[in-house]
Amino acid sequence: MFKECLDFVINQTYKNLQFVLVDDGSTDNSFAIAKEYFDKDKRIALIKKENKGLSHTRNVGLDYLAQSLVGGGGLEVFEHQSPLIVDYIHFLDSDDWLELSCIEECVNSALASQADIIWHNFFIFSEENGKIEGICQGLFENFCNEKSYTPLEVFSKLGGKSFSWAWCGMYRFYGSAKNLRFVEGVESEDVPFGMMLFSLARQVFILDKGLAFYRIRPNSISQHTLHQSGFVPKWPAHMTDIVKAFDCNPCDVRYYSFAYSACVMCIEIDKFVKSIPLELELRNKLFEMIGHRAFFAFGSITFAKDPRNCRKMLEALQEYKKYASFGSKVAYHFPRIYKILKAIKNKFLR
Repeated sequence: MFKECLDFVINQTYKNLQFVLVDDGSTDNSFAIAKEYFDKDKRIALIKKENKGLSHTRNVGLDYLAQSLVGGGGLEVFEHQSPLIVDYIHFLDSDDWLELSCIEECVNSALASQADIIWHNFFIFSEENGKIEGICQGLFENFCNEKSYTPLEVFSKLGGKSFSWAWCGMYRFYGSAKNLRFVEGVESEDVPFGMMLFSLARQVFILDKGLAFYRIRPNSISQHTLHQSGFVPKWPAHMTDIVKAFDCNPCDVRYYSFAYSACVMCIEIDKFVKSIPLELELRNKLFEMIGHRAFFAFGSITFAKDPRNCRKMLEALQEYKKYASFGSKVAYHFPRIYKILKAIKNKFLR
């Protein structure tokens, strides 16, 4: 799987590339495979580090390319040369892969459009049946292919609610975007990154063509698998406190973690929007999108336990309380009454 990913990377039809492989404390033979490819391709830089999650892994790669990577903490860098000054960045997870022409088509689109972001489509690969199920449907249903859009136009055409972006395209690595990093220790880290990155862009070019392959695993931690009998998730290390607080109950762990992540994301995006000059319409659209996430953030206080102290975090999101559900509002203002009502409800549902 990993070798397949790397083969599609190093054999891209566009050759003027630098590859940064970041090993996130793997316990299998992934590092050995990465080292094998590093030894045979001078365009590869390899970084080995402790396991700290996907966001930290991507941030390490970004710091390396920005020439701001700080060593220590078990971090090792293997390189044939100093990091190049790159124009664009494209992310790729180790279990996915790219069309051989992906980067070339993205670069050609970037040169022709001068857009800061090239957003392409992708195919969905089911690991369970070993088949490509087809291209992602509906991703660009409100867009014209091979056309550029402003950030406001993009968010408006998406309905102004949920949005995430990281690996289905490439972006210009310059200015404020060069300093942008993923929020660490949360789920759906591509939500704040995507919203902030697109807000900084002048133009986003739509390339409605499947240039990447996204692998869906049968045992991923999803709403479906959480309810499967006997399914025991393998939780990441940064969720240990949540797992202990909820006695390893997979549904409570998963949903509380999601709500906590929503709290962090809302705070970070709100802080970002208020810290940079944006046109009023775009600013208001982003506030509306934050409100969509705030609905889940305020849901964090409906749980029996609050190991990450989300209630305290919600103090920074008072202006978004109007987006919370009725139950969340009751739990926020009248926690004791909410617990009594919830206990009564659970008694009658037994």
